[in-house]
Amino acid sequence: MTTSERELDQNTNYDWNRIEESGQDVEPIFGPGYTGLVSSCYMAATMQVVFSTRSFNSRLVYIKYG
Repeated sequence: MTTSERELDQNTNYDWNRIEESGQDVEPIFGPGYTGLVSSCYMAATMQVVFSTRSFNSRLVYIKYG
């Protein structure tokens, strides 16, 4: 069986109701109070990007060591 045939077989035999709410009451996960920079993971990702840039690091080293 080729990869395409396996994917087709898996998609046709998959129980798609497993990933749908199917009328269940769901709790909102976005909207006021649910999105933004509340979580520190966003800030950590931003800081990783900032500290990985050469221009920021060179200025930080200059400030620190004069």
